[in-house]
Amino acid sequence: AATIRERFILDGKIKALTSQGRLQAMVLSAMPFLVFGALLVVNPVLMRPMYTTPFGITMLFGIIGWEALGFFFLWKIVAIRT
Repeated sequence: AATIRERFILDGKIKALTSQGRLQAMVLSAMPFLVFGALLVVNPVLMRPMYTTPFGITMLFGIIGWEALGFFFLWKIVAIRT
């Protein structure tokens, strides 16, 4: 029973120590989409080629793919298994 209690305490400490990294992964992953949305609101003419031309659409899919890959790696770095 003591071992199980210690394991729960250790899990809580690990979650507390890695919470900053998890938040950082979420913020870094959301930032490009937030910037895109802000630029779309501020200057829609500037962002129009990103979703109207084939090259822009390809770039958007590439950005989404790289973002997903980066989020996956950040999450794997932060995830500590006990």
